[in-house]
Amino acid sequence: MMKLKRSFLACLTTLLCLNSGLAAAESGTLSATIPWEGEGRVFRIGPDTMIFLGALRGIVYAETDQGVLNEGFMLCPVTQRINTSTRATSGVGQCEIAVDGDNVVYAEFVCEGALGNCNGEFRVTGGGGRFAGASGSSKMRVRSPLQVLAVDLASGSELRIATGLAELTELKYRIPE
Repeated sequence: MMKLKRSFLACLTTLLCLNSGLAAAESGTLSATIPWEGEGRVFRIGPDTMIFLGALRGIVYAETDQGVLNEGFMLCPVTQRINTSTRATSGVGQCEIAVDGDNVVYAEFVCEGALGNCNGEFRVTGGGGRFAGASGSSKMRVRSPLQVLAVDLASGSELRIATGLAELTELKYRIPE
């Protein structure tokens, strides 16, 4: 009787895993538009260099060829350097994208560019829940009035940005079994 009960439970567990998609890896491509707000402080760290230390928050609107996906809520601590003479900029950020419950994606980005336009790479570094072990990458474009607003501020000034936009044109991702 005990053997029969164990084999039944093993069979049931296997069926549940197969039906829920836990037994198969998932991969694909998506695009995402992320309107965001930012806040932080700017500091002068050289004669022609300022740095922004802050966070960006926004909603991730993603879709695949099959249609629209659930939205995610993004929070990214960021550091952005601004050359006030040349108006060149570079930035780095680490992001947490909460989809629902324990289902979360972790990512990082780097970008470089000119006033209002930072182009670079967005990379998925892991996740939790159904996104555990996720990976992937995409080219990324961040559009922002940050550089325009920051260059005339005194060191240590607080800066709030009401709107900016990040675009991931082709995020190739993989979620392991």
